[in-house]
Amino acid sequence: MKEDILKICDFLIGVNQKEFKQKVLLMKGRKRPYFSINPNELRVPVQIKKSGIFVETNLSANYIVKLSETLAALFSYNADLQIEYK
Repeated sequence: MKEDILKICDFLIGVNQKEFKQKVLLMKGRKRPYFSINPNELRVPVQIKKSGIFVETNLSANYIVKLSETLAALFSYNADLQIEYK
């Protein structure tokens, strides 16, 4: 599942890196951010395409789907996102 959130982030950052950075760095959970330029703020950070931005990957599968949907909506791709598993 964490590969999926990375693929979505890679796509979105490829479309508009500046807008991506501005928007995702504002996304925060109740206790900590989902994205950060400081990997120490996250439990299991993974860097997104040498962007200097890290995403939290210590999330449940359901929460990764929810975060993916939020990202898609944030960038007006909400009708286009489909995640399927077999």
